[in-house]
Parts: sequence; structure tokens; C-alpha cells
Amino acid sequence: MSVPHPPATPHVSYELILQSIGEGVHGLDAQGRITFVNRSASEMLGWAAEDLIGEPQHRLIHHTRADGAPYPESECPILSALREGRSFHGDSDLFWRKDGSSFPVDYVVTPICQADVPVGAVVAFRDATARQRAVRQLALEQARRSEGERLSKELQRVFMQVPAAVCTTRGADHVIETANGRYHQLVGAAPVIGKTMREVFPESSAALTDALDRVYTSGQPHTGREERRVWERGSSGPEEGFVNFVYQPLTDVTGAVHGVMCHFVDVTELVRSRGVIEAHAEELQRLTQSLSRINRELDQFAYVASHDLKAPLRGIASLANWIEDDLGQKLGAESRQHLVLLRSRVNRMETLIDGLLQYSRAGRVRNRVECVDVKALLHDVLEMLAPAGDVVIQIGAGMPTFDTERVPLQQVFQNLVGNALKHSGRPDVTITVSVRDAGDFYEFSVSDNGVGIPLAFHSKVWEMFQTLQPRDKVEGAGMGLALVKKNVENRGGRVSLESADGSGATFLFLWPKHVAEGADE
Repeated sequence: MSVPHPPATPHVSYELILQSIGEGVHGLDAQGRITFVNRSASEMLGWAAEDLIGEPQHRLIHHTRADGAPYPESECPILSALREGRSFHGDSDLFWRKDGSSFPVDYVVTPICQADVPVGAVVAFRDATARQRAVRQLALEQARRSEGERLSKELQRVFMQVPAAVCTTRGADHVIETANGRYHQLVGAAPVIGKTMREVFPESSAALTDALDRVYTSGQPHTGREERRVWERGSSGPEEGFVNFVYQPLTDVTGAVHGVMCHFVDVTELVRSRGVIEAHAEELQRLTQSLSRINRELDQFAYVASHDLKAPLRGIASLANWIEDDLGQKLGAESRQHLVLLRSRVNRMETLIDGLLQYSRAGRVRNRVECVDVKALLHDVLEMLAPAGDVVIQIGAGMPTFDTERVPLQQVFQNLVGNALKHSGRPDVTITVSVRDAGDFYEFSVSDNGVGIPLAFHSKVWEMFQTLQPRDKVEGAGMGLALVKKNVENRGGRVSLESADGSGATFLFLWPKHVAEGADE
């Protein structure tokens, strides 16, 4: 009985195996010419196998770098591995297709040696386009994750430093998930993360929870101003405060509300300060009304006192006239001089009373603002003063016309020009009135060529009842310059004096271009 032989195993050639694999494979001889090309290599390179056989591999598929520069054979890693008889793995190279396009490749060079002498090599490669794309995508994702982490940390840092108390809650019970430093300062040292808003604000829970519920269910924000809150701050017990706040719904990618962001600004000090300010304002208003009443009474008293003081003065002046008329020629020269002196003292007293009345009103009464032509006003002043014929008064160019209080400005010019006329100390006095623009002010000056004022008296002349010459020599109450100073300074201006003994004097004052209109009293 014969024993059957097992079926023979079919012979599979290495060439068939190489033709079947997905990687590109081509063989090289010792000079780097292509000796074999499998189907995958042919398809990837776009060359027919027969067109590649016998051709130098470097010249057809490995000749140019990615930047377009030629790839010298001396620098080719495939040829170097072939010459040196060593394996090489490359992953940053390009192979070129027949149509002139290129693609990235990962490849392995395996040398073939006989008696340790390289006689050829096998190059296995694959298209690395997909891998490199995946690598770039992975690097991009990693960069995005890194940037996201950086932004998240930055957002967390900003969140913790926001100059307002901020927390976020989750769910319908409004459980606190995050809270910044200001929030912890606002509610005290007790931990709040994981607690509900009802637990943190037990004294305000009803109104607070209702507002949060509306935001959570409606998806609409809610704001409040200066609402009362009570916090439990450790052993010190409940503490009242006031906050401005915004409750902002937090939504997920589907638009569903999953929580609320609560933004609080502590305005406790503002509310308390406003209360103090309002109380002070009420007190100030009461004092202002009282001061206004006192000023009216003082004004009335000044007029009554002026009238009552002038009445006996007029009687004294009349008696002096009657005595002079009755005695006639019997009145001696000395007695007649005494009567002249008496009438002079009466006139001075009347002038003093008028000056005091004007001075008392200068700090309290604001006049109607009207359009004033300063040049015309100066001519009116000169008509009232009626200087002697040998006096020269010059009005400089550029006198303005502007809206201001006419009466106090006229008083200032009248006193300054009158002062120059009385105290010049010479008959041929020359007075010059000029003006210059000083920004928000006009700077007026009144100069004379008189005897001048020593430096030691420059501040003294602005005081009440001060005269540099005896009153018996020059009539005056000593109030003109004090009235000038008060009128000017009460309107935000400033007075000054430039003079030296024996060289004339220049009085200057700044008068505002814009004066707030007050009551016409």
C-alpha cells in the first residue's frame, strides 16, 4: 500500500512579495542606478518601471531640495549609505514625481554587500504627507491647548484681581462655584465655595433668591443699585452694607442656562458719605438762609444808621450857617475859621458814613450784569470828579466793551482816579488809564506823575482809614482803596501797586471778563 505524498507548497518569489506591499521599494546598484521598482513605487513616482530601470535614482527622483535648490550627490544620504555600506533612516526628505511635483517621504536604505563590499542597496519608502499633516495638526492642537491654558490662567488671574466682588453659581439652588478675592473680603473670612447664596446671605435670602431665580429661569440679566445686604463677618456679628450688582446668566453651548455670575460693587461708604453730605447740605442751606436774612437786616440797619447819623450832622452844619449869619460882621476871623473847620468835619463825617455803607455792601451785593463800554464809563467818572482845568487825563487805546457789573467797576475807577487827583501833590498832574489782555481777565492800570508812595506803605494803603497825608491837609475818609480791593477781590481779581517815593504811582487791578450774574439789590 502506497503512502500518498503531501501536496507541494507553492513557491512564492520575493519579487511577487515586493510587488504586493504598500510601501514603495526600489533597488540600486553600486553606482546608484535603479535595478528594481515595485508597483507602489511606480505609482507614487508616476514613472513606469521600465522607464526607471538603469537610470540614476538621484537624477530622476531625488535631485532638488524643498527650497528649490539643487541637491548635490555628495550630500545625498541615500548615496552616502550605499557607498559606506550602512543602513540609514530618513524622514525629512522629498522625492520628485515625473510631472515635476514632489512629496515628503519616510525611507530606509539597506545596503547589499558581498565580502563586506557594498554592491547595491534597497530603498523602501512611503508617502509622509498624511503623517506630517497629522504632526502639524498635533502641534497646532498642542499650541492651542497651551494657549488655552495660558488664557485660562490669565482669565483666572484677572478674575481674582477684578476691582469688584465676583462669584459664579451653578444650578437652581445657586451653589457658589468660584469667588474672587474681593468677594471673600465682602462676605468675610468664612468659606463660601460649595455653599448656596441663601446660606451666605441669610438676612437677604428672600429678595436675593427671588432675583437669582428669575435670572436662572428667564435667561435675562438683573441689576440693582444700593441694595441693603447683611453679612456675617465672624465674631463681630451681622454687618450692614450696600451694593450695586449685576446678575448675569451663564449658558452652555446649547444656550441653556446652567448658572449665574454675580457682580457686586460695595458702595457702603458712598451711601454713608452721601448721607453725611446731604445732612451737611441741609445744614448749609439753613445757614445760608439765616445768613441771607442777617444780610438783609444788616443792609436795612446800614441804611437806617446812615440816615440817623447824617440827620444830626446836617443839623450841626445848619447851626454853623445860622451862627455865621446871625453874628455877621461881629464874628471874628478865628471864629469864622472854626466854623469852616466845623463844616469840613461834618462833610468828612458824611463821607465816612457813605464809605462805610458802600464798603459793607461791596462784599454782599451783586449787581446786574450788563454790557459796559469802559471808555464811556471812564468819561462818566471824569464828569463826576470834575478835575481842575490844568489836570491831564489820558485814556489809553483798546478799552473793552464787555458784559460785567457796571456799578462796582465804576466805583473802582472813581476811587483810583479820585485818589490820584487828591494825592498827586502837584497842580499839573497827569493821569493815564490803560488796559491789557490778561487771559481770563482785563488788567487795568491807573498811573499818575505824583509824589509816589514809599515801598513800606504799599500794603498799608489798601487798609481801611489809612491815608498818607493828614486829613486836615487832604480831605478823605481813608476808605477808597479798601473799597477798591474788596470790589476787585470779591470778583476773583487782584490789586497791586507799583511806586517809589517821588516817582509817581501805578495802581493795577485784574477784572474778570466773565462775571456771574447775581441778584440786583
